[in-house]
Amino acid sequence: MIIGGMMSWPHHYERMRQTLAELNGVSETEIPIVPLHPTDWGKLFRLEGWNRTLAKVEQSLDEHTARTGKPVLLIGHSLGGVIGKLLTDYIEINSQRYSAAEAIAAVVGLGSPFRSRRVDRTLKFSELTSHSEPSGLGIRCLGVAGNAIHGKLKGSFSERWAYQAYKWHIGRGDCQGDQLIPEPAVLIDGVEPLQLEGVYHERFVHVNWYGSPEAVHKWWPRVVELLNNHS
Repeated sequence: MIIGGMMSWPHHYERMRQTLAELNGVSETEIPIVPLHPTDWGKLFRLEGWNRTLAKVEQSLDEHTARTGKPVLLIGHSLGGVIGKLLTDYIEINSQRYSAAEAIAAVVGLGSPFRSRRVDRTLKFSELTSHSEPSGLGIRCLGVAGNAIHGKLKGSFSERWAYQAYKWHIGRGDCQGDQLIPEPAVLIDGVEPLQLEGVYHERFVHVNWYGSPEAVHKWWPRVVELLNNHS
């Protein structure tokens, strides 16, 4: 199951879904994309908005597990991976409890800022996680970090852009990342690391992003290992 990134539309991940279906010899309909739209993402700036988003993800999980009878692999791009990892614990927001952890086999975060000052500040994420408790299920999480560009304060336009983007997230910009998310924000303790050379964050800017066929062929074998070890 695919969870998109901030302000994305489901159709942005159709090519990724097609590649995953081809790799696994299944129909694309067997790999659902959670129906989150910019209107949903825009509401995350208030704590109440998380109720709607988490409810949509939980509903998609329930529908899929009811149909297949199996735990779900969650593949999240950017903030989608953060949401997936969040749901591996038990969470309560505005008296609404979310306990989707039993339905999750593993989580893959593609350029997901698991540790980010920007996410904490703008999306009240630190307040959100204060309402969570560990599920104790030992659900594994793979963090995939694109190693595309080193941020530089006095470099090229792309390097300067990356520097500022990385600094927003972790307080420093002189590091590697996918041009939007720095590696240290993805490769945190408790997350199994995978670095991908030359992979960028967004499909709108670069052809070789996390969901491009070339990149999917690089990170999918590690996911298979993760699932085999889980079983």
